[in-house]
Amino acid sequence: MGVSINVQPFVASAKPMLALRDAAFNLLIDPEHFLETSLAPGVSLALGTPAGHWLGTPAAGFAQVLSRIHSEPHTALRDGYLYTRVNHGNWQTVAAVSREELVRDLWRELLMLTPLGLLLSGLWCWVVARRVRAYLSPLAVLTRAVASGEFTAFYQPILDLRDGRCIGAEALVRWRRADGSVAMPDSFLPLAESSGVVEAITAQVISMVCRELGNSLASGALQHVSINLSALDVASGNFLPHLAEARQQACIAAGCIWLEVTESSLLSIDAAHRTLAQSREAGHPIALDDFGTGYSSLQYLRRLPLDLLKIDRSFVQSLSAGAPCPVTDHTIAMARQLDLLMVAEGIETDEQLQYLRQRGVQYGQGWLFGRAMPLNEFLAYVAGQAWLAAS
Repeated sequence: MGVSINVQPFVASAKPMLALRDAAFNLLIDPEHFLETSLAPGVSLALGTPAGHWLGTPAAGFAQVLSRIHSEPHTALRDGYLYTRVNHGNWQTVAAVSREELVRDLWRELLMLTPLGLLLSGLWCWVVARRVRAYLSPLAVLTRAVASGEFTAFYQPILDLRDGRCIGAEALVRWRRADGSVAMPDSFLPLAESSGVVEAITAQVISMVCRELGNSLASGALQHVSINLSALDVASGNFLPHLAEARQQACIAAGCIWLEVTESSLLSIDAAHRTLAQSREAGHPIALDDFGTGYSSLQYLRRLPLDLLKIDRSFVQSLSAGAPCPVTDHTIAMARQLDLLMVAEGIETDEQLQYLRQRGVQYGQGWLFGRAMPLNEFLAYVAGQAWLAAS
């Protein structure tokens, strides 16, 4: 069968046709039927011979491209059209799309994807911001500090007011940050208590105190060290096994470790009684700190197993005026009546010292004797006190 393209029929006004010839018979077919296929919008299609004869009449711009691609690559950008050409036997097919159509399609796709992109970008930024805030949040920083063991103990001397000897210390927690700065307890303990991290901090302080003062306590250079307990510590009692293990490793007698509780830490009187009773049975003296600053002081004195009463610094400060302080005198009288040892806090003047000494307060601490200090300074302080006592 012979095939001829672009045959002009004898009838007038007819477009070029495709002719199929068999013997003396010719069949004229509209060439557009050979180009009907599912194409994307804007894509032009041409079917023709390798010599460049095409079925039908391509559009003007496309026709110009078709006339110039015979010797060029099968896929290229030419005269504003991106085209691809496929040869098969005596035929070739060319599909092309104009640059303008491509740009319009790209912009159309961009406009369709922009809201989704913005949504995904916003979601990603929100996730990143949340992770960053979580990483930099005070609780996250505090948790990492606990994991890194950044908490240390400072020691404030406790003196026997009867002879002026340093017989012990109160261990006060400090946060030594990675940059070398030291944070005071009021800047992190409230968050530590509300988040439950405080129990891990207490465990670190217990281990450090037993390790650092073990020799001094075991040798008798110091008689005791007091450790503060938080509300969670008192409620749970989880610190007791750790304390027992730490002091046994350091060969420290239980009586050398005083446990201090404040009125604010005694949220549940029953739980506090249980924990403090277990501590006392293990041999640890119990001290009630900040006595008189809350609303239930007398109840605590009546129901809790106590050995020591710490007179709050606010009552000691009131002694500076020189006149007797009824509240302080009443506290001292109650302590005597209950057979409790007394520790006065916040002593800063000789006048306060003499007032407390005359009324039989056994122990005292305050800036008059020394501030809370790192281990090396405290040990040097104790050595100097021992030299003075010996002389």
